[in-house]
Amino acid sequence: MKVLHLSSEKSWRGGEQQIAYLIEELTELGVENIACVKKSSEFEAYCELNNIRHFSLPFINSADVGSAMHLAKVYKRAKPDIVHIHSSKSHGVAALSSFFGMRAPIVISR
Repeated sequence: MKVLHLSSEKSWRGGEQQIAYLIEELTELGVENIACVKKSSEFEAYCELNNIRHFSLPFINSADVGSAMHLAKVYKRAKPDIVHIHSSKSHGVAALSSFFGMRAPIVISR
């Protein structure tokens, strides 16, 4: 199983901590985790520090077409079984990315 996690937040708050815990536990269970994070965010730094495969996107807003196109490319490259959305901007970007070929089942939790 491979999960692509999306987080568009710049700062580190409770949601980012929950994603970190989730990735840690899923990894222990043998799940491959990949993250799409906001460029220059604290979560990007966390992924780099903890050797978590990740891709950085601008996540300007929930209607960011550029991020949606980039996300569709990440999806096609990574081939995740599930896309797990953890924030409102990433929800909008994920919805838009379906127009560019992202077809994985989506789970949203906030």
